[in-house]
Amino acid sequence: MGHRTGIGGAIQAGNGMEGGVMKAIFEALAVGAIGAVLGGAVVVIAGEAARDIPRLDQKAEATEAAKYPKEMVPSGQKSFDGEYKTVDQYESTDKKFLVAIWESGPGVLQTDSYPNDEYVLVLEGELAITNKSGTKDTYKPGDSFVIPKGWAGTWDMKKKFRKQFVAAYDRAP
Repeated sequence: MGHRTGIGGAIQAGNGMEGGVMKAIFEALAVGAIGAVLGGAVVVIAGEAARDIPRLDQKAEATEAAKYPKEMVPSGQKSFDGEYKTVDQYESTDKKFLVAIWESGPGVLQTDSYPNDEYVLVLEGELAITNKSGTKDTYKPGDSFVIPKGWAGTWDMKKKFRKQFVAAYDRAP
């Protein structure tokens, strides 16, 4: 049998483990820890407060300006110097998981090794990527894709480009 979540988030186990598992969860919650049941195992994170689910606005204005290093911006581009804007929408407490909006004007970026795994949802514009292997693909609003850590290639934004992304980082807080 599976698990059911009742009013107030109490877990009701239906797999014959009710006594010990439920007692451990409620004892953990009583001392201010978060308890969760995952496949019959109890995971307790002591000292962390419960957090609300944040709403993510795909129309949020990107306001934090930044610029890519010169080696990522191929020469010969008339109006693109690597400038972009972002706005963070969610970051995990350990700083290893980020959801944000990123936008840039038209231009080309290149990398020999993308620094992290990243899921992308295209919100605006058109993007043509060329993998180091030579394969190409084009993405438009509503399309999604994953950039694997270590990816190498070019990123050609045909017009203003805007994405919502989810990144997993290997960095410590």
